[in-house]
Amino acid sequence: MPSVSQALGGRDVIRWEQGVALGKGLLRAYDVVGVRSYPVPMDLEFTGEVIEWRGPAPYHFVPLPEDPAEAVDEVKASVAYWGVVPVTAWIGDTEFTTSMFPREGTYFLPLKDAVRAAEGVALGDEVSIRLSVGR
Repeated sequence: MPSVSQALGGRDVIRWEQGVALGKGLLRAYDVVGVRSYPVPMDLEFTGEVIEWRGPAPYHFVPLPEDPAEAVDEVKASVAYWGVVPVTAWIGDTEFTTSMFPREGTYFLPLKDAVRAAEGVALGDEVSIRLSVGR
């Protein structure tokens, strides 16, 4: 009989009984009272160009390249809320939290003004980014 972890695509699972976690790991399907899968924070690194998105006020973003965007797609159902994906990001020595949103077939990572100023990042620059998806 396949394990629950296998049935859920290899994700870790917790067995819950009356709201108490009994343990994590491979459980037999018939042992499970209720299963809650949870994402392990996924770390990504990539380089992208800073773009401006015009709206009521201009904002700066880095669109994710294709491969990191596909990786986010694989876990978005577990971490997304209101259509956005929460992340912790690093540019240089600056760490910040934000939420990416889907746009134009990828995800846009918003760059806060304070982050851009701290790292000397301007429109059109190529920046190296580390992301932890799901905070």
